Amino acid sequence: RDMEKWCVALTEHCALAAIDLSQRLVESSVVSRETFDAVPYIVDAAVGIYVREAPDVAAPRTGRGLMPGEEVEIVERVVVDDAKGGRTFLRLADGGWAMER
Repeated sequence: RDMEKWCVALTEHCALAAIDLSQRLVESSVVSRETFDAVPYIVDAAVGIYVREAPDVAAPRTGRGLMPGEEVEIVERVVVDDAKGGRTFLRLADGGWAMER
C-alpha cells in the first residue's frame, strides 16, 4: 500500500515538473501574443488537428482532435519561434491549444 502511494506521488510530481518545463520553454520562444474575448474559428485544415496541452508541437496531446469545418471558440493566438521559422497556435476557449494551418 505504501509503495502504491509512493508511485502515485512520484507520478504526480513528474507530471507537474513536465508541465512547468513545457510552459517555461514555450514562453521563451513566444514571438507575438494576441488575447481577446472568445471568437468563433472554423478549422480549415485539410485533415484533423490534434489539441495539445501547450502551444508547442512537442507538447503532449490532450486526446482531443479538431475536424475540418468544425467551429470552435478561441481566446488567444500565439506565434512561437521554432525550427520551421514560426508557427501559430490558437488557445481554445474550452481548453487546449491547436496549431493553425
